[in-house]
Amino acid sequence: MSELKVKHLLVSAILLCCTVLDVSQSASRIRVGKDGGYSNIVIKISQHIKSTHCRDIIQNIQAVLRESSVHLNSRHNGAVYFQSFVLVAPDAWNPAECGFSLTDLTPEMAYRTADVVVDVADPIHGGAPFVEHSTGCGAQADFIYLPTSYLAAMDNASLYSEHFVQLWSQFRYGTFPETTFPGDPLYPNLFHADNVTSHVMPTKQLVLCDGKSAAQIISSHADFFGIRTDNEPMRAIVPEFMFVKEPKVKYVLAIETTASMEEGEHWKWVNKAAQKLIRYDLPTSSELAVISFNNATRVEHPLVAMTDDGIRAKVADTIPGKYHLSSHNKRCVVCALQTMVLSVLSGSTLGTHLILITRAGSDSLSLTDEKIIAEYVKNYGIRISTIMIPTENHLPFYDDISQISGGYSFLVRRSAFPMDTYVSILDSMESILKQDSSMATVRTTIHSNDHYTDGESNVTTGVFNLDPSLRNPILGVYVEDTEEHLIKSVTLQDEEGIVYGPYSKLSTTFDIINFKTVNMVGESPLWNPNQSVWRYTIKWFHLPGDTRKSIVRVTSNGETSQADALMLKGWVSRRQAFKGYNPIEVFAKLMKGKSSVSDARVYATIELENNDGALITISKLDLNDDGLGDSDMQSGDGIYSAVLPEYSGPGRYTITVHAEDNDGKAYSVVPESGVGDAALSPIDCCGSFIDIPKHRRNKLNPFKRTALSSVVHLSTLPTVDIIPPSKIGDLVIELSPDNKTILAAWSSPGDDFAGESSVSKYRFVYSTNISHLLDPEAEPNVLLEMDKPTEFNSQLSQSLEFPLYNQDYFIGVYAFDTAGNRGRMSNIEHVFLPAPPTPATPDPIPRLGLPPSSSTDWMMIIAISSGLGALLVLCLFSIAYYFMSSMRGRPESPSPSSSTTKDDIPHSDHTDSSSCHSDRPASRQLDVKDLECQVTNLNQILGDHNRVTPVYWSASQLLSKLESYEQQNTSRERIQRYAYPPSNSVSCLETPRSPRSSGLDNASYDVEVMERVVATHSNMSHHQQHPSHQMPYLKKELAEDHQPQPAGAPRTPRPGGAGHSDQHKQPFQRNNFYRSSRMLPPRNYEEDSYQGFGTPLPPARPDRRIPDEFCVTVSSVSNTSDTDSLSDRIRSSNPLPKPRNITEV
Repeated sequence: MSELKVKHLLVSAILLCCTVLDVSQSASRIRVGKDGGYSNIVIKISQHIKSTHCRDIIQNIQAVLRESSVHLNSRHNGAVYFQSFVLVAPDAWNPAECGFSLTDLTPEMAYRTADVVVDVADPIHGGAPFVEHSTGCGAQADFIYLPTSYLAAMDNASLYSEHFVQLWSQFRYGTFPETTFPGDPLYPNLFHADNVTSHVMPTKQLVLCDGKSAAQIISSHADFFGIRTDNEPMRAIVPEFMFVKEPKVKYVLAIETTASMEEGEHWKWVNKAAQKLIRYDLPTSSELAVISFNNATRVEHPLVAMTDDGIRAKVADTIPGKYHLSSHNKRCVVCALQTMVLSVLSGSTLGTHLILITRAGSDSLSLTDEKIIAEYVKNYGIRISTIMIPTENHLPFYDDISQISGGYSFLVRRSAFPMDTYVSILDSMESILKQDSSMATVRTTIHSNDHYTDGESNVTTGVFNLDPSLRNPILGVYVEDTEEHLIKSVTLQDEEGIVYGPYSKLSTTFDIINFKTVNMVGESPLWNPNQSVWRYTIKWFHLPGDTRKSIVRVTSNGETSQADALMLKGWVSRRQAFKGYNPIEVFAKLMKGKSSVSDARVYATIELENNDGALITISKLDLNDDGLGDSDMQSGDGIYSAVLPEYSGPGRYTITVHAEDNDGKAYSVVPESGVGDAALSPIDCCGSFIDIPKHRRNKLNPFKRTALSSVVHLSTLPTVDIIPPSKIGDLVIELSPDNKTILAAWSSPGDDFAGESSVSKYRFVYSTNISHLLDPEAEPNVLLEMDKPTEFNSQLSQSLEFPLYNQDYFIGVYAFDTAGNRGRMSNIEHVFLPAPPTPATPDPIPRLGLPPSSSTDWMMIIAISSGLGALLVLCLFSIAYYFMSSMRGRPESPSPSSSTTKDDIPHSDHTDSSSCHSDRPASRQLDVKDLECQVTNLNQILGDHNRVTPVYWSASQLLSKLESYEQQNTSRERIQRYAYPPSNSVSCLETPRSPRSSGLDNASYDVEVMERVVATHSNMSHHQQHPSHQMPYLKKELAEDHQPQPAGAPRTPRPGGAGHSDQHKQPFQRNNFYRSSRMLPPRNYEEDSYQGFGTPLPPARPDRRIPDEFCVTVSSVSNTSDTDSLSDRIRSSNPLPKPRNITEV
């Protein structure tokens, strides 16, 4: 691609971003100033409004708009107001009679596109004003419609102004009514009770704007950015009114006459198309001038009105012939514009429509030329429509400047057949005239058919429909050669079977434009208004040699009246971005007079000219009037739309819309019969659809219409599927009879906002707040997600478990395509499940209501038996492990009868708790076997003959206690001194002992002392007597304890012996039964729990005084490392904690 073309594309892209993407029927030129003043608001009063009440209409419009400016300013806190309006009055209105003065129209003034339409009552809305809104949320609507009856009945300007400001918000800021519509599937009032106000309802505003309120949409609108009011409370906010009349259209036909125009005999067909335009197609009294240009510009004919056939013929004869073409290819398009403005129009350019026929090659304009042309369009208000003759590399600027100025651009396709080129130019001119004139005055194409001479059959047949609104239809054939047209005969047949013809004589009336018609005597049978369906048969002569193509056309000279005219209009716009790309949205509006046409079949055909110049035909795109809100906002308004889902590559896309009667289903709306208010009453609307009563539906005769939509240049295309599936609009939720489940039913939507592809997945969601379902950024609770590929319009149902009771819930469903694109939230259904009643008795075992089975359930029996068997094996294994652990050998405790001598066993002769100090290592634990050998009962000490005395106490230790006892004066004094405190516990305080002599080893002395102790016990009447059989055991123990040791054998010193002072002897307390004790710094005893294992203390015993000499203390082996016993050394490395000292009474 050349550098020059790249620069042209950049300029075109800039123009396209600014204006072309707003190619819609609402190409408004409203401006908002820095102070917030709206100007250039166009109010168009229909040409069909009579001037009978023109003064009242003008005065009421002014009164309402003045009040509206104040109300708008107050509603938006002084930010905006109405600064000026341009009122376009009908040509028939006399300014003096109607009470206004005309203002000179300037190019800066907007007048072509109406922002506010004043017309008669609408067939659907009656005498009520409304906003026609074809685009989505946040985009400017099409127009505000004010019926004349509404203005004539005004009696309160303030009330009307509030209503107008609401309409203005919907029109300018793209908002919708913040109300629900009873019975509407998309915007219903989910609660029928009037007192229910706690829930957000699915209003049209919230649903179409993804949960955002009108205030949120308005506050984010671009109009409010950059406004500076400077707190001027006294600024003028009274609007200015400028009354103008729409200027008449002045056509200027500018034809390129370079040598390249002769290529492919293109100039021949350009000349003939210009002849047809001037001689037959231009409306009566319209003005036309003709200029030609190459590198110089020539005025072929000045501006003149087409008042009669003579003037038409004179102007048509000024079209240059092929011999007037230049010998070079130099051209100056800017020169043609300068000549038109200065010489032809003399500066009076308003209403000018330039029809430019050119090659439009990439070298035809420089960047400077493009800027100059854009300035001419802006400063002089010129409309440009371009017809581009086939060439290589068309310059996109021609398309862009045409759409910017409000015109059309057409690319004549390259073809081997001349008739394709010729008819393509004719169709382009027909579309240009339709844009400026009413359908009542413009020739319309009704039917077209092709014939090739190389076919096996020399007969062409076809069927066409004529509705009564068409005027003077004509059947003819465009032929390459009027002398050798090859038409043998033409036969017609009406719907009743009556045959007309065959006609073999053809007329030469239109030979100058190569159009052959039947030469009939009298009136044509096609003009019979009672016959609508016609069939024709054309027979041809055989032509050897090269193939020729002829085109059969049925046309009319226009419509009988504006009220009956069937009008089709198309446009495009860019919709909101999907994954960063703004797809093309195609619109078409079908009207029958003032009424919309519903249930018609409307579709678009799309042709792509790629960068290589090749033409690619894309499949038809059906336009829908479903009102789901994806692309169509309301069903029944006559506006059909769809999103372009398929892009076959970068290039120039030409979009043409077509409309048909849909096999007789299409209908218009007739006004309500009657007079006065009855005729002005509106039909209930305007939610997602307009429900037209059957008696107001007017079935239309078969028809076909075609109109150019737009031309769009696309250079950047999406690389993946970005268009989501359509919205589900018929979701129905029903409760099961037992209120435990719900049943959802819906129709499968199509993918890509269309009705052909399928979806792959559905996701049901629910919430207690409708806003959570409407907000696309929210993540409502998922009820069910199901992968289920379905074709378009398949009927689906799904049972859903919904165990949520006694609260209002709202359920919706999303549709997903195979690319993961999620469609918009479906219509929302309300669900309320009452909680099931609480049973008075335990619920019975649920049964399925089936007859009992006669067969044995072996699977259940095997499962239960296996479980019981495993449990039994586990129990047996546990019991066996317990007995094996119990039978395991235990280490024997040292005893006098063992082979271990007394000297081999470390011991301590302390009788207090100092040997069980609390700071023993935490890892030391007592083995279970040691616990079994623990002395815990007095009978174990005194009454068991068969038990070997534990090693914890020796006879010498007992003698040391007795020796300490003898050192006291009397036992009475000792008992009185250490009497028990007045409590439930018994305190045995140990008397300090004097150090024993190390030479005390006389066993007889120990036995004697022991006998005295036993005697003392036997004499205590208030204590239980020890059995006499215990005495031998004690004597034996003392004897064994004091056996003589070998000389030189070491003896472990006792803590109470030499080297230990009395200050280390601490008393300890004993309770009435057993209590462990431990010494804590500073040498104080802290009573612990019962037996040291956290067991609660037993009940207190009666307070009895027990002498100290009857208290016997049993102590465990010391835990110090130097006194560990042999059993301690052979224990495991992680034994249980040792028990603490235990005292028995």
